[in-house]
Amino acid sequence: MTGYYRTFVKNYSIVAAPLTDLTRPDTPWEWTDECETAFRHLKHALTHYEVLKLPDPDKPFIVTMDASQYDIGAMLAQQEGPKLRPVKCMSKKMSSQKLAKSTYEKELYALVLSDALKRWIEVIEQYDFDPHLKGEYNKVADALSRRPDFSGALITEFDLTNNVTRSLVDAYREDQFMSEIIRRLHAKDKKTSAEFELVNDLLFLEKDGNKRLCVPSSESLRSLFLGECHDATNHFGYKKTAANLLQWFWWPTMMRDAQLYVETCQVCQRDKPRTQAPLGLLKTLLIPERRCESLSMDFMDTLITSKSGMHHIFVIVDRFSKYARLVAMPETARTEYVIRMFKENWVRDFGLPKSIVSDRDAAEPTT
Repeated sequence: MTGYYRTFVKNYSIVAAPLTDLTRPDTPWEWTDECETAFRHLKHALTHYEVLKLPDPDKPFIVTMDASQYDIGAMLAQQEGPKLRPVKCMSKKMSSQKLAKSTYEKELYALVLSDALKRWIEVIEQYDFDPHLKGEYNKVADALSRRPDFSGALITEFDLTNNVTRSLVDAYREDQFMSEIIRRLHAKDKKTSAEFELVNDLLFLEKDGNKRLCVPSSESLRSLFLGECHDATNHFGYKKTAANLLQWFWWPTMMRDAQLYVETCQVCQRDKPRTQAPLGLLKTLLIPERRCESLSMDFMDTLITSKSGMHHIFVIVDRFSKYARLVAMPETARTEYVIRMFKENWVRDFGLPKSIVSDRDAAEPTT
């Protein structure tokens, strides 16, 4: 965001140099006093006269807004040269009642901060707005609405109740794997102590400086924490749910359980759009009228590699006569190689067919 308004900040490149250096791949991360000074200077510039301007009533106002999972942001600006110059910026943490609302409702909320959608539109209709700006160009409001720790935001506020704590302690005794770890910790086993730790009777896995709660093999407890990382965080997909779990919890089959939980989530199955094209019904192929008119092609893995490096069989079958030709091919054959083999082993002798039936293997040409 500061980079977007760099033209309004005096000596921006000099002021931001300590922060810019931190973004280089070969620079170790170290937050120095110079970095802190640069950060405070740029923060002050964004909220004071260096960047902000007094409104000009004769110029059109531009409103940009954005909503993320936990926050909303908006900016009132006016055109100054090729850049928009902000008049006022606003960002606000979403209340828990509004976290479940859709994105367009959150963005309207960013505009007027009101509860009822009907009242929002009544307020908005008083003004003449230009067409919507695509999100990829809405950099400022996007930055205002982003929360850097969004992926773990819910879990950092999640506190274990006394009932959950007691359930965990009781379940440790029933879990043979984790009870053995606890026994070794009590026996002062050095190897176990290097990885695990007991804190108030709760078992933690310590890795890379991060402590993760060990959850025993209790279906209710694991479902509870899976729900906190999936249901309560807007029903993220498997990857985001797994990333949240990995930050706070651990058990041996956690990744497999997370994938199964997401795939069988009733809300996701009901509400999320399918990204895979629907499967068509099986149909009988028409019988060709003459030989060499229609072919079937496929690849067969021989499971062994010959001395000459051949690993696959390129199968070409005439659908009318069932005459077949088998062509040995290397494992790394590309589309160009397949085309050449097809020309040399079929087209040269029988000519081009009218149609080819295949399962669209990656090596097969699509046109």
